[in-house]
Amino acid sequence: MNTLDIGCGKVRTATVTLDIKPGPNVDVVHDITRVPWPFPDDTFDEVRAFDVLEHLPRDGAEEADSLFRVMIEVRRILRPGGVFIIKSPHQDNPLAWGVPAHTRVFNEHTFTWFAGSQEARVTRFDYPTFARMDLRVTRLYQVGPVSQFHVRKYAPRLATVLDRIGFGTKDELHVRLTK
Repeated sequence: MNTLDIGCGKVRTATVTLDIKPGPNVDVVHDITRVPWPFPDDTFDEVRAFDVLEHLPRDGAEEADSLFRVMIEVRRILRPGGVFIIKSPHQDNPLAWGVPAHTRVFNEHTFTWFAGSQEARVTRFDYPTFARMDLRVTRLYQVGPVSQFHVRKYAPRLATVLDRIGFGTKDELHVRLTK
């Protein structure tokens, strides 16, 4: 499977890695806000953006905003049936706006715009959408002296139940968009 990791930093988790800064595990150095990206159409089976999109600058009207440009480019370089996997802090997470480098926050409804929601269909401009969206929200909680990290590590089934019943503050969005 041909995978692209956007904003890979120092960790290699994909076939091809891309970051704005050069590094030992970076294959392609490129600013993702500048389009087009240096890849042909329909190149990747999967594109990943883990803790990246919340750093994109707000730099213009809706159709010129860097988030819209990135979403359009990802869709362009994905093969039909390919997936875009996003992990980002939820807007209710204390660190969503608590990190000075974050320029935007996301919630459960943000990416429905790119999955062909009714609201997206009535916007002023037309942009390509994804065929399907799957969404999961993890939660930040404390069970006595034990943090969610420990519960997830040592009692993953309990963590799943706590997430499902809505225990704790919303922590992260895990989005999977299929072309």
